[in-house]
Amino acid sequence: MKSVIESPFSDGKAYLHRKPKKLVFRGEEFEVCDHYYKCETTGKEFSTSETGDITMMQLYNQYREKNDILFPEQISDIREKYGVSAARMSAILGFGPNVYKSYEKGDIPSKSNSKLINIARDPKLFYELAVESRLLSNSELSELKKKTEQLVNEQRSMDINKFLRISSDKIDQYSGYRQRCFDKLANMVLFFIENQRTFTTRLNKYLFYSDFLSYRNTGYSISGFTYCAIDNGPVLDDYKRLFSMFWETGFVESKEVELEGETFEQFVPAKKFEKKLFTSSENEILKAVLDSLKYKSTKSIIDLSHEEDAWKKNISGTKEISYQKYAFGLKWVGDSSVETSAASETPGAVHGHR
Repeated sequence: MKSVIESPFSDGKAYLHRKPKKLVFRGEEFEVCDHYYKCETTGKEFSTSETGDITMMQLYNQYREKNDILFPEQISDIREKYGVSAARMSAILGFGPNVYKSYEKGDIPSKSNSKLINIARDPKLFYELAVESRLLSNSELSELKKKTEQLVNEQRSMDINKFLRISSDKIDQYSGYRQRCFDKLANMVLFFIENQRTFTTRLNKYLFYSDFLSYRNTGYSISGFTYCAIDNGPVLDDYKRLFSMFWETGFVESKEVELEGETFEQFVPAKKFEKKLFTSSENEILKAVLDSLKYKSTKSIIDLSHEEDAWKKNISGTKEISYQKYAFGLKWVGDSSVETSAASETPGAVHGHR
């Protein structure tokens, strides 16, 4: 969102402000970073639809996380993997006709309905629910049985992968309330390594600032991946394994380069950057981060990241860095163009019905 707008109360400007605020949703209290504008002439404070959305997004996302309520994309994924319509899914789970679809669009399920949706994630249990509902024909049940048996077999290998945090399908404050998307992360890497001076340390900082600036502006990260703090600043959690995966999956190649008499291994693009994977605001953030940092020395970028509370308050341990706690307080925010009008491009998670 824009950091400065025309004030509705005077001929002057209004500036964006942020402050901690406690809000209650369904009887539970959460702390959010409240966004509002303040008129420089009259001192009046006011909200817009954008500031209201990003404030309420934080509230609803924290409520989902605390109560293990799935996010819209996860709810859609469950239905799609079984090949069942939203209306049929609602009927099997005992919901009203359009309820499941409303959850896919962003409405927040009740705790009881949420438990049923979580049960439906298990292919065996979902098949049992479908049989008990008596809504499917024999041929539909036969087809569903094949799918669920296949999913059970696939899940065994997936469960092994989930012991790696980088393969987690969990959506929470440490993923920036996004589902992890390896292709988006890999393409972020492709975008940044086109610059010849981008080595591992610098790349990690580019990725960190891109994801955390996105959360600061929209309430969501870009990639859905987590970060932790090491001596050289914030880095992708398990970044060495991730960087190996970029090479193994054909996104990057490595070459040896010589700098000041020393030989280093450097990633170079093996594929073209896919701009269409990103929203316009995400592309603006990537460009703004690169334009603002590419002429700084690696040491100065490390020093910059050491000023961030995201690093200072997490360096003593191996904890993942919370987007919710630290993104809104970033010391460095790059070029002013980073402040984008992006709330309308984020997932449908600003509804609190049912």
